[in-house]
Amino acid sequence: MSEIKDRNTENMVQEKEMKILADMYKRMTPANRFFMVSASGLLLASQSEAEGGRN
Repeated sequence: MSEIKDRNTENMVQEKEMKILADMYKRMTPANRFFMVSASGLLLASQSEAEGGRN
């Protein structure tokens, strides 16, 4: 049970990190924001496609 708890705390984003990321996002231009969101979406889609192929 403690192993599961340890994994969950490792994967959680710390509040300090989240504030840094939010500040970086606020300073981006709209074009950079669009690119970042698009690239993130494509990465997530490719990961889920790769995981789906393993089953």
